[in-house]
Formats: sequence, structure tokens, C-alpha cells
Amino acid sequence: MKKELAAVKAKLGLKEAEIDGLLVSDAPDRAALDKLVGEAADLKKEMMKAKYAHMVKVRSLLAAEQKAMFDTAVLIGEGHRHRH
Repeated sequence: MKKELAAVKAKLGLKEAEIDGLLVSDAPDRAALDKLVGEAADLKKEMMKAKYAHMVKVRSLLAAEQKAMFDTAVLIGEGHRHRH
């Protein structure tokens, strides 16, 4: 999954850099900014869909006891969210 998402993350990074560039320009183009924000949101949505599809696939491979542990980890937020 990480390999699959690497290209999307790279594209997202470029979009965010473009957004930053527009924000610090003397006369930011609102239409261009709106377009870039939409494209960045689409990339984030694509990443989320892939992540959750992967989780569903992994869960389908688990035994009942493993599913219970997996479900508990998901419900308390371990393993799929980065903690800061």
C-alpha cells in the first residue's frame, strides 16, 4: 500500500507547494487557488479510499480472534492514524 500511495503523496506535495506559492504571491489568483485546493482534496480523498480499502482487505484475511484485536485497534485509533 505504501508503494501505491507514494505517487499520490508526491502529487499532493506538489499541489501543496503550488498553493503555498500562490498564497505568498503579491496578487494571489483566487480561481487558481480554489482549483488547486480542489485538486489537493481529491488527492487526499484518493489516499483515504486506498487506505480504508487496504484495511478492509487485511481484515478479511484475519481469523476471528485476530479480527477482534484489529477491530479494537481501529476503534481506539491505533494503527491507522498518526499521533502527534
